[in-house]
Amino acid sequence: YHGDRHFIHIRHSGLYLVATTLENVSPFSLLELLSRLATLLGDYCGSLNEGTISRNVALVYELL
Repeated sequence: YHGDRHFIHIRHSGLYLVATTLENVSPFSLLELLSRLATLLGDYCGSLNEGTISRNVALVYELL
């Protein structure tokens, strides 16, 4: 929590996936969202790491 913003993050394969919100949202729903995002990115890119994200920036952008 910082000011009026809430930050939620997970670490997956050495990467930090972060969500921010101004609303009072359940932290568990954001954790679920980030976890599913990590799974989705892993399914599309193969293994989820810094190299695959760098090589597939356009794909990651479209999935987001």
